[in-house]
Amino acid sequence: MIGCSQDAPLNSSVRICTVKYCLPDRTVGSTAGELILLAVLDASGLKLYTRTSARRQVSEFDSAYIDELLQDLTERARTHPIDVFQQLSSLSSGPIITDATDWIELLDSAE
Repeated sequence: MIGCSQDAPLNSSVRICTVKYCLPDRTVGSTAGELILLAVLDASGLKLYTRTSARRQVSEFDSAYIDELLQDLTERARTHPIDVFQQLSSLSSGPIITDATDWIELLDSAE
């Protein structure tokens, strides 16, 4: 996990984006892969969460690239959260690709 907070108010919306890692030996154009990153954008900013178990699936060839990319995303998310979220929402080539984006409504369960 790179960042975590419970700052989003109830009865608000958050945007989420999931990103997959595709092994280099996959068929060209394949979208099969391991979920590696969850990005959550809300009024308080952008939080990035990584799956430790999925990181073990990263090939030795891609490991340094993925580590550098995650570090860069984390640093840029602090100052440009919307830009980073938009970038993550449209990855379509290389070893990491966008899996899905969506809106989630945070509702008060007492209502």
